[in-house]
Amino acid sequence: MPVVLAAAQPNIILFVIDDLGYADMSFLPFAAEDVQTPGIDRIAAKGTYFSNAYATAPICSPARAGLATGRYQQRWGNNWYGKGGLPATETTIAMELKELGYHSKKIGKNHMNNQKGDISHPLKHGFDEFFGFSDHTWDYRQLTHAAKNKAAHRGPLERNGEMVEFKDAYTTELFTDEAVEFIHRDFKGKPFFLHLSYNAVHHPVYVGHPKYEKKFGLKPFPQYDPSMGNYKKNWHSKWGRGKGHDPDLRKRYLATLACLDDGIAKILDTLQQQGLEKNTVIVFISDNGGAPYTMANNGPLKGNKYCEAEGGCRIPFLFSWPGHHEKKQSLPSLVSTMDIYPTLVELAGGRPHDKLDGKTILPLVKGEKSGDNHDYLIFSRGNRTKDYVVRSGDYKLRNCTSSRLFTVGEHYRYDDVQGDFLYNLKNDLGEQNNLYSSMPEKAGQMKKMFDQWCEQTLPAPKSKKPRNGGHKN
Repeated sequence: MPVVLAAAQPNIILFVIDDLGYADMSFLPFAAEDVQTPGIDRIAAKGTYFSNAYATAPICSPARAGLATGRYQQRWGNNWYGKGGLPATETTIAMELKELGYHSKKIGKNHMNNQKGDISHPLKHGFDEFFGFSDHTWDYRQLTHAAKNKAAHRGPLERNGEMVEFKDAYTTELFTDEAVEFIHRDFKGKPFFLHLSYNAVHHPVYVGHPKYEKKFGLKPFPQYDPSMGNYKKNWHSKWGRGKGHDPDLRKRYLATLACLDDGIAKILDTLQQQGLEKNTVIVFISDNGGAPYTMANNGPLKGNKYCEAEGGCRIPFLFSWPGHHEKKQSLPSLVSTMDIYPTLVELAGGRPHDKLDGKTILPLVKGEKSGDNHDYLIFSRGNRTKDYVVRSGDYKLRNCTSSRLFTVGEHYRYDDVQGDFLYNLKNDLGEQNNLYSSMPEKAGQMKKMFDQWCEQTLPAPKSKKPRNGGHKN
């Protein structure tokens, strides 16, 4: 990668929130009535909100791989949960920023499908430091050696390869305090890159912080105990997957979100106190759509995490650089989390490598460019003929063969049905009016986009070995 250092490289903070509801930020015109996020709102007040932004998948591990590399993760077979991971051959944001002189740290969740041999560990992909956990979820409070239970996703956290325990702690606050300590350091003139990946507001939101439970009028929820038997069958399937009926589930989510928002406010305050606000770029996203089993609110969108309806892939996306591009604005441009990679490298004075699928968003932010950042975006589970989405212009083409019913007690129900669908999202954001039969030419054009993408992106299909050494009987 050619290095062309900027005159004054900005510090960078990348906030990645876990399973945040699309309507769960109070600055939005369609915000849920019960939500207040003054911390997040401060980022929006001095930056750009992209209203047409997407993750690269509706679940976290593939989506995080696409974010980290600026590339479609399907290129190396990371098509779904438990697939593909993050190969050592892939270049990441942190690796490029390291070459540009940044000191970097990842805090919180590192979920790259937990590959054998720890290939996807942050310290092997450009980060100088890591504090957090490598799993799809983690208990917010059970963080001691005595509480360690792999099946229940609880126990000590990791600090640069060493396991450290915490008593009477809560992960959101631990991660916030770790970030504050990092910002306070003297890096001897070097800029910093902080990737703060909270596990909030991912389940188990019923593991609450006492202060916020009190604030929201909640009683502590009973905690899993190994004497109850199998965690997944006897506990998680009921309370983590929505089969149980907790009338306070939404409040528990909001309490978890309130603690997260206070943490973000504390970090913003620290930047101001240290005189760093004017030269710190902030990017804020959710890793994928809001989850049904925590009662995240996706507002006008249909569906949720785990499916390719808009509620699964469309995400909140904020970009802020106070003192440089402080204009509060909302842009409808089609953008992707893959665009974060080239944007940050460009801001740092580098030239991103030419194998990226992402494109810088800076011309959009500066008003030098209008319209979409991509002609189209693709969502795929790695199959060339089924379970895919094409987003282009105002339209969305979707093929779904893996239908699924999502229910959360009596709170929520969404049936993700099989079929071929075409929607004009400009007029029908809620995906209610299927145009597939009435606009066959449009559907055909978009299907060709998908076919072209498959040829350019997916690994070549493995040829089947002929039986009997290739000889016919």
